[in-house]
Amino acid sequence: MRNGIRGNSKFDGCAVIWDVSNMPKIIVSILFVTAMCCLAWACNTTAQNQTSTSIANPENSGEPEKQNANDDKVSHLANKSAANRFEIRCGWFENPTPANASLFDRDGEWIIGVQGGHQAEGDYPDFKPGQWVKTNGEYGYGCACLRVKVDRETRKVLEIKSSSARALAVCRKDRSLKEPK
Repeated sequence: MRNGIRGNSKFDGCAVIWDVSNMPKIIVSILFVTAMCCLAWACNTTAQNQTSTSIANPENSGEPEKQNANDDKVSHLANKSAANRFEIRCGWFENPTPANASLFDRDGEWIIGVQGGHQAEGDYPDFKPGQWVKTNGEYGYGCACLRVKVDRETRKVLEIKSSSARALAVCRKDRSLKEPK
């Protein structure tokens, strides 16, 4: 196409053709950046879908089977990319004993710390008395949101960037969360 930018992709919603012959350069730049963002989003979404979707193998009791050798590479790259980003996760923050802590959200358990082992960098949420349920001396659980880097493969929290305690009622109302005992 003469004087045009063409973004073409196999991803739905990302095929873009613009006639830029009469547009100021700043608008052309904005359109180009928008097209690149759309392509990056589509690639990231596809990589995440490939890592979470697998075929059940009837010969090994329903465990996932890799579709081909490239699945391992895609999975590794998606996990590495995800580990470099902070995300907000909300749910039950549980600290039952010294140095043991986990966050239980809609996706399950995320290990924050294990006594004598892994410890995420960063600070735990600061709970007020009405936001914390004591189950073992001063140890217990509360409802919180944490901005974290995680390793999806090991389900470990690598770093806590920030955290905030929430009212217990917030987690209790969320049907996808099971309150600790």
